[in-house]
Amino acid sequence: MKNEKIANVFRYVVRFIEVYMLFYFIIFTGFRYQIARPEILATQSFILMILMVAWLIYLLVQKGSPGLPVNPGVYLVYAGFYLSSLFGSVDIGLSLPEGYLFFVACFLFVGVLSLIRYGWNRRDLLDSLLWVGLIYTVMKGTQIIVGIPEIGYCSRQDSIVANKSGGFLALVMVVSLAIWLTRKDRKERLALITFIGSTVVWFMIGSRGAYIGGFAGVAVVLLIHTVITGRWKWKNAVLVVSALLVLPMIGTVVFRPLTCLAVNEAGEIEERDSRYWNYNIATRGRLWGTAFDVFREYPLRGAGPGTFPLYTGPGYDYRKYMPHSHSIYMNVLAERGLIGLVMSGIVIVSMLQSLLFGEMDPVYKLVGVGVLAVTLGQGAVDVVLSEPFVMRYLFVVLAVAVGPNLDNGG
Repeated sequence: MKNEKIANVFRYVVRFIEVYMLFYFIIFTGFRYQIARPEILATQSFILMILMVAWLIYLLVQKGSPGLPVNPGVYLVYAGFYLSSLFGSVDIGLSLPEGYLFFVACFLFVGVLSLIRYGWNRRDLLDSLLWVGLIYTVMKGTQIIVGIPEIGYCSRQDSIVANKSGGFLALVMVVSLAIWLTRKDRKERLALITFIGSTVVWFMIGSRGAYIGGFAGVAVVLLIHTVITGRWKWKNAVLVVSALLVLPMIGTVVFRPLTCLAVNEAGEIEERDSRYWNYNIATRGRLWGTAFDVFREYPLRGAGPGTFPLYTGPGYDYRKYMPHSHSIYMNVLAERGLIGLVMSGIVIVSMLQSLLFGEMDPVYKLVGVGVLAVTLGQGAVDVVLSEPFVMRYLFVVLAVAVGPNLDNGG
């Protein structure tokens, strides 16, 4: 009995460390502005170096190798072309920070794959990611509730980082929904609470791009679950389609009005035409055109990761406010060229192949394909992965989803 209690305490301690480390690397150090904060950047880099050295020693002692996904050659070729674009950049000063952020996300991806290969339980990791999502949901929900008196102010959307926060919560929605649909244990209730909470906060944020991604992810999860279980109900289909059509319009009207309140130089509150939101379709059109012009100049390898702000042209302060083309497809085309776009597509197809046709627990199929649908859906109108915490959460979820099946489905 005493040994069992000690084992339980040890298990809870390990789980706490697991959740904390995931939260540290994904959320706590996962914001773009932090690469300019030496105290955060230096500490994170130091921890990464310690982990890498410990990892290397383990591999040497055990004569092992890092965990790799199915078709590892595809990922290695992808990484090679990424480095080629990085070091061939037109501005290496802009590309190196992007490369660092991408490296951290890849380190987490391979690290989680390796943990699973060494015997770490996939379900435990997925549950830890659920906890990370729930904690973020509570944090962001609290921020929005505190800001409710200013719900009509023009600065509200900037203060909550609407598109990126909405994109992250869409990923959390998919993860929690997949667990809720497939798990019949005590985690089912936690998953349901996380799904409801993340959906409410995601809706209140009012990001139209996140609406697209969220609904794409939820629709794909429900579709795959229906195919796997063989259960189909027309009323559920009507409900989902109705939500897809109606909820974005309600959210846009309530949380993204055509006019907003702002404080002028005299300290008075005035109503302004919210052009920043109202004309963003035309703005995106210009950005996409600029991205295509960059692609025509550097068609194969692109101009280099993170270099798009150099080409936004005079009269636009996109260096500060819009450092990407607001389309993940156009952004990849401009910064990494045709090779980068094709290789990204090949990696995604490889992942989908292993997820859809591999023998694994259905929860991983739902989670993996769902988060890809979220990213590709929102990616049509935004580069949601430009914020590191979104990219890192996505990469870790995918690592769990495509990881080796060493624990009998779990």
